[in-house]
Amino acid sequence: MPAGGLPRPDRVRKDGFHGSKQRYECASCSKKFMPTGQALHWQFTAKEIAAAIDGYFSGMSYQEVAEHIDDFYHTPEPSKHTIHDWMKGYTGMVHDFLLGKVGRDGREETAMGRPIRPTVGDMWVCDETYIQTGGDWRYCGDVMNADSRYILAVHYSPRRGNARQLP
Repeated sequence: MPAGGLPRPDRVRKDGFHGSKQRYECASCSKKFMPTGQALHWQFTAKEIAAAIDGYFSGMSYQEVAEHIDDFYHTPEPSKHTIHDWMKGYTGMVHDFLLGKVGRDGREETAMGRPIRPTVGDMWVCDETYIQTGGDWRYCGDVMNADSRYILAVHYSPRRGNARQLP
């Protein structure tokens, strides 16, 4: 099963009815589910998962994202591990989609093979930050479009310059 716990569409099969609603089964793990607007295998709706991903990439911590889901959607707080799994699974899917490796339905067979190119303006903004990771100080520089804030490049280095310094 791919990262994030979602079965591939070709691994899902019909499994009778529950009342008047069609029931499905994942061929990989044998879990059964119904299309009720909830993401497969999870108790959270696609809308709640999308809100969690948006909150995380807007700068919220895992705990803040969990509290946001609880406050606004009146569902139990997802665990930090669950939110982390959503980030891993869905960012990989989005990455493949942007590179043209999968189609809108998430399948490789429907891929157009054309990567999505961002529209960026003529004005770019550069920023440099000196951060400590694992006891070592490093430089992290990034370049982004001034209008859309689309990140164009990131450079992470132990030295400030881009030229290789010989001993």
